[in-house]
Amino acid sequence: MGWSIFIGNDQDGATGGFYFFLESPDGQGFDFWFEDEKNLLAQLEEIHVDWTSKT
Repeated sequence: MGWSIFIGNDQDGATGGFYFFLESPDGQGFDFWFEDEKNLLAQLEEIHVDWTSKT
């Protein structure tokens, strides 16, 4: 709980895909790269995400 998620669309950039970043409240982070949106959405289905903004 309390993790931040950022999804970057780089389809028109150097990688041609999507970046998925996770960061915990204490600064621990993970990043993933997906070649296409289908694979990104499949990963998102595997984790429980409360999309409620806390800002």
